[in-house]
Amino acid sequence: DIAIDWHAFMGTNVVMGFTNGPANRWFALWSKTNLMDGGWTTNRSGLPIDAFGHGSVTNAADHDMMFFRIVESGQPPAPDTGIIEFTEPDYADGSLGGQQSWIAEAGWVVGDASGSGHASTTVNSEIAVWGEPVVLTNGQAYAFSVNLQFGGSYSTPTTWVYTFLSGLKAGSDATAVGTGATAADANIQIFSGADTYRLLDDYDTISGASNIATGQLNPGDVLQFDYELTMGPDAAGTTYAVRLRNLSDGTDTGTGTVTGVDATIYSALAGSGAYPFVQSISPGNGGSGLAGVQVNAVTFMP
Repeated sequence: DIAIDWHAFMGTNVVMGFTNGPANRWFALWSKTNLMDGGWTTNRSGLPIDAFGHGSVTNAADHDMMFFRIVESGQPPAPDTGIIEFTEPDYADGSLGGQQSWIAEAGWVVGDASGSGHASTTVNSEIAVWGEPVVLTNGQAYAFSVNLQFGGSYSTPTTWVYTFLSGLKAGSDATAVGTGATAADANIQIFSGADTYRLLDDYDTISGASNIATGQLNPGDVLQFDYELTMGPDAAGTTYAVRLRNLSDGTDTGTGTVTGVDATIYSALAGSGAYPFVQSISPGNGGSGLAGVQVNAVTFMP
């Protein structure tokens, strides 16, 4: 066992931690509500211990009396790798939510599962979350790519248009992420009054990523959004790289890098996990004519 050094109550949760664990290892939280019960329940496992032997965990305090133990555990499993193509036998036409590990709002549906397969939504601000947690330690990286396209038609928009958003968020809930929220993500924006588009971090430009100004964003253009987060020693030292390629016309933003993530994202990555997501924003704003987002594939890199 690892001795619990401290604890604190935060609302309906209890946070507990230690300062004397084995450095750079992992731990599990066990609990029971009656010491006379035969066995302990594993609440969480594969949680990281830092280089100083410190660790902490948050758990719901949902019983009048609870007992906890912290013990050393094995390394958590590596994040998913492979490609999701939304095809049979793994997927069927209909709601995406509940298929495989997807947690999605009602607008996301699987189509043509017996053929090429895709997941799509015509609803603005609709999110789909891959419900497998990503847990990282300092120096580890996690990467995925999204193959996508827009429907509808295209006209030069009369306002700035935010179309699509993807990255990592702290929770697995199917609650849409705001453009300026705390997720470690990037969005695709079309310029107002111009046939130019780019990647943004919230509302900010991304160092190293260029505008695509040599071809408009046509419906049916196949795009690839690439994402790779590298865990640092803290939130400020964590970075993620993003890139957008138009595979139909060969244009490319190049790779841009965002330095620093919100503390809630870092805590999730170091604790219970963060979650990859894809989300429509408002692709048809400003008379752009674009309608809906179609995700053809999601690839998780080894």
